[in-house]
Amino acid sequence: MGYRPRGFVPLRHLHGNVSFQTRRYEVSAGNPTRLFPGDPVKLVDGMIRRVNTSAVGSALEPPILGVVRTLYNSVGRPLTFNQPTAGPTLNGSTAGFADIYDDPDITFIVNATTSVSANQIGQFVRTTAATANTAAGISGFRIESTDTTASAVSHRWQIMGVSPEHRIGLATETGQEGVSASDVEVKIADHLFRRQKARLAGSVGP
Repeated sequence: MGYRPRGFVPLRHLHGNVSFQTRRYEVSAGNPTRLFPGDPVKLVDGMIRRVNTSAVGSALEPPILGVVRTLYNSVGRPLTFNQPTAGPTLNGSTAGFADIYDDPDITFIVNATTSVSANQIGQFVRTTAATANTAAGISGFRIESTDTTASAVSHRWQIMGVSPEHRIGLATETGQEGVSASDVEVKIADHLFRRQKARLAGSVGP
């Protein structure tokens, strides 16, 4: 599928459910960065903020809540396209609401910075962000596939496999199952609603 960041796109449920439900949360006016559909988010004082995209997240960073589906203004009106300059995004430092895929059993398709090979499946990875497309409302989030590790500390996503397009040979980069691919399936390893232990000093793995 090429190296084309577009955020996290829901793919399936680990428990077999065929529909993707969301929950609506309030977005804090203290959220410093524009929100896009497909952005991963966290809760700060019960409100939505975009996750950290610095080189390596702090071990004290809050866990991931989920991924943005739809955004609303402060009175609950859905944000839509305002062409030619703006997609359905919520400006930074602006209060509003967001529908979030917050089920910890949802897996997502996401673009990687480089090809992901079979030996990286099961490894943990962090996010990074390229330039988002404001006019089209397309998230710039992707995974940093050059930084995979066996530890979930500060690496809050787990690679589950290459995307279905790569598996069945539809992707342009390869026609073989299980070889390197730029679109991969991941799940949230450090999810707010699924943590084995309370965090005392640093993140706890899945």
